[in-house]
Amino acid sequence: MLISLVACANRAAAQDMELSSTTINFGSAYVTLSVSRTLTIKNSGKAALTLSKVTVSGPFALGTLDAPKTIEPGASSSATLWFDPKSAGSAKGTLSISSNASTKASTVSLSGTGLAQTFTLTPSSIDFTGVVVGSTATRGETLQNTGITSIDLYKTTISGTGFSLTGISTPVTIAAGKSISFSVRFEPESAGAVSGTATLFTSMEGSVKLPLSGTAVASSPGTLAASPSSLSFGDVDIGSPTSKAVSVKNTGGSTVSVSSITLSGSGYATTGLSTGEKITAGQSATLTVVFAPTTASTSSGDITITSNASNATLTIGLSGTGVQPSQPWVTLSWVASTSSVAGYNVYRSSVSGGPYTLLLNSSLVTGLSYTDSTVQAGVTYYYVVAAVSASGAESSYSNQASATVP
Repeated sequence: MLISLVACANRAAAQDMELSSTTINFGSAYVTLSVSRTLTIKNSGKAALTLSKVTVSGPFALGTLDAPKTIEPGASSSATLWFDPKSAGSAKGTLSISSNASTKASTVSLSGTGLAQTFTLTPSSIDFTGVVVGSTATRGETLQNTGITSIDLYKTTISGTGFSLTGISTPVTIAAGKSISFSVRFEPESAGAVSGTATLFTSMEGSVKLPLSGTAVASSPGTLAASPSSLSFGDVDIGSPTSKAVSVKNTGGSTVSVSSITLSGSGYATTGLSTGEKITAGQSATLTVVFAPTTASTSSGDITITSNASNATLTIGLSGTGVQPSQPWVTLSWVASTSSVAGYNVYRSSVSGGPYTLLLNSSLVTGLSYTDSTVQAGVTYYYVVAAVSASGAESSYSNQASATVP
């Protein structure tokens, strides 16, 4: 009797392992999607149960059980198993558990059927290359249901610094043969390579994964360059303004803001590019320079563009010579009006005291001089000037001036 009692005591102290199932069928799962099942392992003995090694074969994976692992008497541990078919058709595998249980190795038969994927991502992966830090790049993506039944897309997630999804909201039902479009955005915060994954969860208890990658580069400062770098107007007749264009390009990697444009030299004026204008990376702005000499002399000057570019000032050299026109001409000058005016109209007559005819100035004369190059030799001309307000009201005529063309 004593021997029998000792034998029962040794048997009660042994470890014993109970599995919730020795056969797990995952059913059907679409290729590239994953289906999970749970296996419970119980220690029904009186001593600690140690799982020393757990292995899985076939297109199956172990999710939440790390070995070695100890299970106290009467306690249980759950393991998540995944079926991730790589191709259509039947699949088999085995879960093997090595432990200190009275049965040293236990196995679970695994099976499942892979189905042809009914979701197609186009493109199947997205790569963003050379995106400047602080900027945004966007790529389009299409998810198509190639199956014969509707499928629900109920959640999306995305990993990887700087990646985000736009243009998609869940839940959404995608009918058989239909598709939805959305975009992936990359907004890098620092230079370097980044990888990530956009995951789309479907009603088939699985997910569609879109691999993402990107390379961010540090932004280079804006730099302004002028083409041509200087302007030579040559000989220009007095009273015949001439214009030339300069292309101001931002050859750097960030936007340049123009803070001021200053001009030196007699007879020059600029239009086009102005203070406060922004020139984005790789873009150009046109600056038009007008040379309207009023005297027969050479004039040299500069245009200086100040900005937040790496070259804070850009200088464009100017040169030109005013010459007397080959035909007869009369140059008039006057004292500025004491009232605020928008400009002046110049009138001419061949008879002293008028009547006067408006000269062919296509717009108001904004300066205090005017050259009449429509005269003929041997004729005396009589001129008056009228000031014009901003509303278009014209003043009375000035005193009359006369000139005889030799």
